[in-house]
Amino acid sequence: MKRDMDLVRNILFAVEDSDEPLDTDFLDFGEHTSEEVSYHVRMLTAHGLLDSHDDGDYGSPNRIIIDGLTWDGCDYLDAIRNARVWDKTKETVKKAVGSTTMSVIKETAVKIASKLIDIEIYS
Repeated sequence: MKRDMDLVRNILFAVEDSDEPLDTDFLDFGEHTSEEVSYHVRMLTAHGLLDSHDDGDYGSPNRIIIDGLTWDGCDYLDAIRNARVWDKTKETVKKAVGSTTMSVIKETAVKIASKLIDIEIYS
């Protein structure tokens, strides 16, 4: 299964917006299947951006309970939160290398945000 960075961003926003743990059986991201969502949640957990645990015994085999964002998850989301920064980040990565690691995406987003801030400061 291929990693979808827009889905990653949407999952992080959903977790941030929730005051309670989220159940992947009840997350709906349009065209994405529950298998895709669970796969991405597992990757985000393995990468240290989410706290979650499998709960496949009480539902579908892909069921995961997301307890919340980690500190690194909050930092990553903050780096890609702004739509203008996110769009420019995706465009830059796609043009330069096609795809890359989450840490490079975050670094790129931070650089783009910094440039936008510089433009604002000096205009």
